[in-house]
Amino acid sequence: MENKNMIEHPEHYGGDTPYECVKVLRAWLTPEQYEGFLRGNALKYLCRVGKKDEAVQELKKAKWYVEKLIETEEDKDEVREHGNL
Repeated sequence: MENKNMIEHPEHYGGDTPYECVKVLRAWLTPEQYEGFLRGNALKYLCRVGKKDEAVQELKKAKWYVEKLIETEEDKDEVREHGNL
């Protein structure tokens, strides 16, 4: 469980609270800025695989950001398909 928390909701980024960094950024940034943030973080973790933390942990962090990026794209598709919900 602790390893999962270090990937999905690290305590040093606010844990799984309303004030978790990624949630605040999602609320404050434009959709384009938020997507850039997600892409940049995914690339950051891919570029440093095995250089800072364990390689598998870094890859899982990159995957987490890519999955969030996929969610934003799916949300856009949903809005295009059904209009504002």
